[in-house]
Amino acid sequence: MPWRVVVADVPDGRDVNRAFEARLEGLDIHGGVQQQMRVGTWQMMLADALEANPGMATEELEAHLVALGVPVEQARQLIRVHPVMPRDAVGEETSRLALSSARAYGALARVIEDAFARSGEVGPADADARHRILAEGLRCAWLGACTAGMLKGFADRAEEMLGALGIGELALEVARERRHAADATRWVTDYFAARLVGLHGIDPTIAMELAIGFGGVADGHLATPEQMFRARESLGSSP
Repeated sequence: MPWRVVVADVPDGRDVNRAFEARLEGLDIHGGVQQQMRVGTWQMMLADALEANPGMATEELEAHLVALGVPVEQARQLIRVHPVMPRDAVGEETSRLALSSARAYGALARVIEDAFARSGEVGPADADARHRILAEGLRCAWLGACTAGMLKGFADRAEEMLGALGIGELALEVARERRHAADATRWVTDYFAARLVGLHGIDPTIAMELAIGFGGVADGHLATPEQMFRARESLGSSP
C-alpha cells in the first residue's frame, strides 16, 4: 500500500511523543516489541527536554517525565543511562563527532541529500540544523531496527525453518509476524515524519520520504546513546 502523510492530525512540537505513545495502545503486535517502542518515545521526551533546557537538574527531569506519563522507575533509569558530557569536551563539537562515528552516518547523509534533491528543495545549509536532522535519522534507524526489524527477522527465520522441515501448517503464523513487522514499520515511519515536521519544520511530504529512507538504513541497531543523543551539558545536574 502507498505510504501516506499522516502528520497533519498530530499536535505540533513535543506533543508528538505523547500522541504516538498513545497510538501504541491500538497496535496489535508482540508485547515486548511494543514496550520497546513505548520506551523509545520516552527517550525522545527526555532528549527533547534536554535540548530545550540542558541545565535541568535530575529532579526536574524526573518530575517532567513522570508528568508526561513515564513510570517513576523507568524515568530514573532513562536519566541514568542518558549520555553525560566528559569534562574536557566541547558541547556541540563533541556531539557532532559522536554522531559522525555511527556506522549508519554515511547512509543517513545520502538519504537527506536524495530526498531534498528529488523534491527540488534546498536542504538544510545550517550545520546545526543538519546535525539535528541526522540525529533524528539515526534514532529512526535504530528504533526501526530494534522493533520492525526484529519482527521481520522472526518471520524470516520461521519461514526458513518451516521450509526446511517441509511444514506448511504454520504459514499463517509467518504471515502474522510479517503483518506485525509492517505495522511497526508504519508506526516508526509516521512517528519520525511527525517529529521532522513538528520539531524541525520540514515539509510533510519531504519528512515522510526522509523517515522512510532513515528506516531502511542498515546498521541502525548498532547506534549507541552517545551517537543518538546530545550529552547533558550541565555536569552539576548529572546523576
